[in-house]
Amino acid sequence: MRTTAENGSPRRRATVRDIARAAGVSPGAASVALNGGTSRIGVSAATRKRVREAAARLGYRLNAAARATSTGRYGAAGMVFGSNPVDSYVGAGRLDALLRAFGAAGMNLSLSCLDDAFLTDENAVAGALLSRLYADGLLVAYNSRVPRAFPRLLEKLRVPAVWINTKRPACAVYPDDRAGTEALTRRFLAEGRTDLVFAADPGRSHYSFADRRAGFEAAARAAGIRPQVVVARLDRRTGVASAEPYRALFADPRRRPAVLVYATGPILDAVLAAARAAGRRHGRDWFLATFAEKPLDVDGAPAAVAQVDERAFAAAVLDVFSRVTADPATPVPSVAIPYDVRP
Repeated sequence: MRTTAENGSPRRRATVRDIARAAGVSPGAASVALNGGTSRIGVSAATRKRVREAAARLGYRLNAAARATSTGRYGAAGMVFGSNPVDSYVGAGRLDALLRAFGAAGMNLSLSCLDDAFLTDENAVAGALLSRLYADGLLVAYNSRVPRAFPRLLEKLRVPAVWINTKRPACAVYPDDRAGTEALTRRFLAEGRTDLVFAADPGRSHYSFADRRAGFEAAARAAGIRPQVVVARLDRRTGVASAEPYRALFADPRRRPAVLVYATGPILDAVLAAARAAGRRHGRDWFLATFAEKPLDVDGAPAAVAQVDERAFAAAVLDVFSRVTADPATPVPSVAIPYDVRP
């Protein structure tokens, strides 16, 4: 029993009919807005928002078990990570945006790290995956070196799934890495910098490695500049990249290269080590652009950084997830999220 703030007397819990009355809709529409799932009753996004705001005002709490029993839906998404963290990375900012977006839609988001053997076992995926996660569908954060059988199983069994940060023709949301790299390269060109270098990392299977290099080369060639690509040697055992390939960039004091680094991490560390060993200062002797979740200052000077609007990313994931779970048999076109270049 809840009590009123005024006199402490008992007050019954709000019902769906109370919510419907407060929002000015029918009880059926209120139920659909609160519970999700498929229905012959069409409910617009504006109506869902109005119903959920009314529910929040009245302190309504959905009974998840009752909803699962009556609708066959949990009102939740299960985010699946692989057992190797390198292959299932989701940044803190993106995860926070996803949690907030699903929470605002009245849905839970559960996180689970599952072994490859489980994800490639047809009986396990068919019989226990969604029920084990108490989820209506998956957000797959397994974005590189995915077990080959897993995507095929999801399609065969029609498990509703949205791929995060993976470039696929359907049911995926990912950053537009080629366009983002072209924008970073054009930033250098607009500043009059034509000594352009792309600092790369070999041998990775994630789509962004090829897309970022392709974007750099396309923008450089469009400007009539021969693209320079310098590949670092990365020790897979230690995760450390060699600075040696980048020393030549900073050896000539007359040269002021504009270096576009694939991503923060070992490659950026190697570039910075080579520059500092040669006594070259960023913002004066050379210029940096890269991809990062936050603004980046080097030697007191800001680097050009390509960032994704994480709220827009999360909103796209929620939209695709809602459509996929409503009709698992119909592929939903993937969404490429643009980058913003700052400063």
